[in-house]
Amino acid sequence: MFGWFAKRAHDRARSVLGAYGAAPSRWPAGERAGVIKGATSDLTVAIEQRREAALDRLLDSAPRHMPSPALMARIRLAATVAPQSGWRAAWDALFGDLTQASVMRAASALTAAMILGVSLGIWWTPADDATDMTDEYVTLAFALDWQSTDDITESAAP
Repeated sequence: MFGWFAKRAHDRARSVLGAYGAAPSRWPAGERAGVIKGATSDLTVAIEQRREAALDRLLDSAPRHMPSPALMARIRLAATVAPQSGWRAAWDALFGDLTQASVMRAASALTAAMILGVSLGIWWTPADDATDMTDEYVTLAFALDWQSTDDITESAAP
């Protein structure tokens, strides 16, 4: 069982080395102790750390490239949002922020409820005579047997 935990710790140490490089200052603070322990307890993690250190040195020795002002201007121009035209601009002018997710979720729920209501109204077939089930409804509602008004008045008379 402990072998599994050690394997997971070594795998995690290798993934941190691959993502952040060999310098412990670049590693997440919570991972540093585990990676250092993995590098000292497993030969493959130590080899991985040496490879990452060589790659770090190579990348650090590469010349820094500063883009030209013309390239930066082209990138900024491409990143700006072009004004909308046509039906999309008219839609945004009329309805504004209605395309936000929260508004669209509420509108979708309302639409689904309306469709369900209309569908039930169209396809639901009520009883042929609305008074057919009156006795059952009154019995269920009041826990009494249905009595006609004549029976009630006769039982109330002295």
